[in-house]
Amino acid sequence: LRVLLLYILSVGIYTPTMHAFQAHDVPYLVKNFTVQDGLPVNNVTTIHQRKDGYLFFTTFDGLVQFDGYRFVIYSVDNSPGLFNNRMIGSLGLSNGDIWILHEGGVLSRFTNGVFTSFFDESDPESAKAIVAESSENDVLWVGSSKGLFYFECNDFKQVQLPCVSCGIKAIEPTKHGVYVSDNERVYFIDAQQQRTDIAIPHISDEPLDIFDLSLTPDGTLWVMESSGFLAFRDNEFIEKYSFIADEEANALSVVQASNTEFILATFDEFYSLDTSNGQVSPISKPGRNNKTIV
Repeated sequence: LRVLLLYILSVGIYTPTMHAFQAHDVPYLVKNFTVQDGLPVNNVTTIHQRKDGYLFFTTFDGLVQFDGYRFVIYSVDNSPGLFNNRMIGSLGLSNGDIWILHEGGVLSRFTNGVFTSFFDESDPESAKAIVAESSENDVLWVGSSKGLFYFECNDFKQVQLPCVSCGIKAIEPTKHGVYVSDNERVYFIDAQQQRTDIAIPHISDEPLDIFDLSLTPDGTLWVMESSGFLAFRDNEFIEKYSFIADEEANALSVVQASNTEFILATFDEFYSLDTSNGQVSPISKPGRNNKTIV
């Protein structure tokens, strides 16, 4: 099974045009899948492809399995073990397990056709899953409303953190541990559960508002927060990249394009960063004026 999916939109699964592929002379089939083709709803939230080739889509009305020809829908109506159908995220492990994050803080594991759910949304005392990530060596980490957990021996174990009641805002696993943010601090937890605090410089009078963490292949840790992108190397602060705009920068994600070029995304713009000279340039969009940035 070889299927290329380019965009996930509210109208279903959509591949826009053949233009992007003509330069490479690759004969891709362009197809827009909707409820008329078997999807339960047109809003697809995430896509995961398992090693055996099957595609899995999370939606607000269940999990969908696709073999290239037909859709199989798993929901609370036909799948014991599911708490609700409203799925907002997914990730897969090398053993074929698929983990699904639901609205309400439930986390479900789909393995061998069976669902098992964790973090009971009906229990007010239970932790609510906020974010889930897996490391390269298949350790599953979960940030929750009541701290950090990892999955071991078919159950979740809690990691002791400096703020027990703090909700985890973002996590970034590595082979040797995990970077964690609870929106008041950023730190690294190693395999022995020893904590190393990451000192964040005082840049603004506003409190930290961290959206995400990302570790790029060159070893740079990026802290995405409302005022810009903070870069760290070997747990030491390097630089802040922010933008001149009336509104907040709302840093969203980072992708390393080359040894010195990074693509920075905010909630409404894309930028190219050249770390050899510190220059940040807007990625031009036809028909749009780009913001002025520094």
